Amino acid sequence: MNRFRLPSDVSVIVRHDNTAMNVGQTLESLMEQTHPPRTILVLVPDHLSGPLSDLRPYLPYVKCCSPTSLASLPLREIGPYLMSVHSGEWLTATALEALELVLDVHDEVALVHGAWGIQGGTASTVPSTPRGKYRATPATHIQGPAVLCRTPASRPFDVIRMAREEWWHHLGKQNHCFYNIPHLLGYTPATMKPALSSHVQH
Repeated sequence: MNRFRLPSDVSVIVRHDNTAMNVGQTLESLMEQTHPPRTILVLVPDHLSGPLSDLRPYLPYVKCCSPTSLASLPLREIGPYLMSVHSGEWLTATALEALELVLDVHDEVALVHGAWGIQGGTASTVPSTPRGKYRATPATHIQGPAVLCRTPASRPFDVIRMAREEWWHHLGKQNHCFYNIPHLLGYTPATMKPALSSHVQH
């Protein structure tokens, strides 16, 4: 694993709400990024007490907390860019670098997303949105792990607690500027496909 921490503006929230999923694969993909995140925060449900066995090898490199203990986390731990992934999802090695570059270059872009595939399958799913920069609408539905957005200036922990799709949909309803990278940047487990696909609108 790559243990080097290059300067990055990205904080990644790993939602470990399904312990049956391979969180190790998720964390390995984050630490092997060509531009690793500044913080990896593993969000563990309140009813699970103590470090989970599958997280122990990664405790020197990640921070673990529950939704109710987020308030004790210093704001400096959260960078200006925020990503949320679920246990079992993983990113291609250059995903964070590609996504972060868009936000660095385009100040007007609130959210950037890439294509994602179903793990174990051959087909990839590309969001039915224009390539490059576009204006989001309430009908815009973003999916998958390869999504990076700007951290809100106020009450960032409220955003971290809510479902990621809920926050993305909120940005769409506000008609923010989004950016679509039409390249495969992440994968999600096949067991998560039905839940994600149920929100797709063509």
